[in-house]
Amino acid sequence: MADKKEDGPKGFELFYVAAASAWLGSVAMGTNLGYSSPAIPSLKNNVSQGGLEITESEETWFGSLMTLGALTGGLVAGFLVDSLGRKLSIIFSSLGFITGWVLIATASSVIVLCLGRVITGFFTGLVSLAVPVYVSEISRPQVRGTLGTGIQLSVTIGILAVFFFGKYLGWSSLAILCLTVPAGMAVLMIFMSESPRWLLQKGKREDALKALQFLYGAGTDYEAERNQIELNLKMSPTEGFHMKELQQPFIYKPILISLFLMFAQQLSGINAVMFYAVSIFQSAGTTIPPEDCMVIIGVVQVVATLGATMVMDKGGRRVLLLTSAALLALSLGVLGGYHYVKSTKGDEAVETIGWLPLVCLSLFIIGFSCGMGPIPWLMMGELLPLRVRGFATGICTSFNWTMAFIVTKTFNDMLDILKPYGTYWFFCAVMIISFFVVVLTLPETKGKTLEEIEAAFRGVAVPEPKKPEPAPAEVSPSIPASSAAPPADSGKPPAAASPKRPSVPSTHSKSSKATSPDKAAISPTRQASKTTVSEAPPSEPAPKSPAQEQDGDGGGN
Repeated sequence: MADKKEDGPKGFELFYVAAASAWLGSVAMGTNLGYSSPAIPSLKNNVSQGGLEITESEETWFGSLMTLGALTGGLVAGFLVDSLGRKLSIIFSSLGFITGWVLIATASSVIVLCLGRVITGFFTGLVSLAVPVYVSEISRPQVRGTLGTGIQLSVTIGILAVFFFGKYLGWSSLAILCLTVPAGMAVLMIFMSESPRWLLQKGKREDALKALQFLYGAGTDYEAERNQIELNLKMSPTEGFHMKELQQPFIYKPILISLFLMFAQQLSGINAVMFYAVSIFQSAGTTIPPEDCMVIIGVVQVVATLGATMVMDKGGRRVLLLTSAALLALSLGVLGGYHYVKSTKGDEAVETIGWLPLVCLSLFIIGFSCGMGPIPWLMMGELLPLRVRGFATGICTSFNWTMAFIVTKTFNDMLDILKPYGTYWFFCAVMIISFFVVVLTLPETKGKTLEEIEAAFRGVAVPEPKKPEPAPAEVSPSIPASSAAPPADSGKPPAAASPKRPSVPSTHSKSSKATSPDKAAISPTRQASKTTVSEAPPSEPAPKSPAQEQDGDGGGN
């Protein structure tokens, strides 16, 4: 039996540092998502950056090519994180980001500019999958929800950074600033540990043990944790998957739910709003300078996402998603109404409410950040069965970026065909539909382990894993088990001989000791004989490793 170490001093645990280092990948993703909004006006105005200009047609491609690259990156991300590992995939993505930003910063033609956008987009797709997987696999269950939502917070910080510095820097200088983020990530990730789960999937048991020691520090039963992870992997093998298994309800139902959440996230219009924020404010005729509006929107997004991080583990996924969909529908509906009045009655009709677009977009960002932004990614990892998780996450990630490409590429066309008010009302209608779909189909995963969620889709109970057999030295060979039994048990089989005795949780054992006097009087020799059963003695419960809940919900408590 492994030494019981979990009661020792915890000290500082480096998995927080490892998660924060990986978060820089999400910051890099945010800078890429927000870059086109300040860069396009700079390019159109030809602000002393080598004389490079961009036409209106090229503008739409510049904004949408990033998502096209991310779509491609998402398709291969599942293969890369499984073959290279989580850590190396993140480091690899940082090198790709740097290459893309260098091309953008030094571009002398629109073709090179767009090529850089595609490259940074490809690695955005990679980190959008690699970072969540890495963070979830190294985090303790009690904080996994918070650290997982911190990924979306990091994205918003990256967006705010380019919005702020975009006020003062041209498109080329801003690109140089953006490449410093992945450069810092590469340096930090070199010193971090690989995911113990991935190492065990590859049969690297000793490396996994070292990774656990690095991540969790003193006070952890490393051997027990490694054994528990291996048990979980054996219970849900990932080899030998066949496409025909997608016909099974417990597989296709969570995939369909995840795909719908990705669809709803992008059809909220979030990327169109972020990519064309300056143009939106300019067309709205607001009295506040568009550049200042962008910074305000960025600050609101960071604050709202920070708030969502703190309540994610308490509010529940369904409640937050319903609140999010309602706020998004309200803000888009009012923004559409503003543009309708402006279009039909003229600018003077909205002159006194020039602040309304900023209020609507701020409410839009709050609504998106509290649910529709982080939860689809979080629930993708919670709902998808482990057997198809690599394949299914790649499909869902690619689908997300496909929808992002369609929305950003067609946004200007939608403004021309449907007019601004029709475009915003279209997104509003999608959010209303999403509200009712969530009510009817989405299960609540708060407080549940991944095994419980998968079992719910299967319609079965969660199997109880066997507890480790104690060392034979703990059994007293000189006294038969029956001789230690009290008179009340005479004539009955001894406890050690009953293979059907159910395993009792340690908390129940403690309660029994407090209320049952004859159990308290059992001799030590009988206690020894009972250890031949596959459960630990009530007086010494088996160490509870954090990995026993490794696949659990981030907000389990």
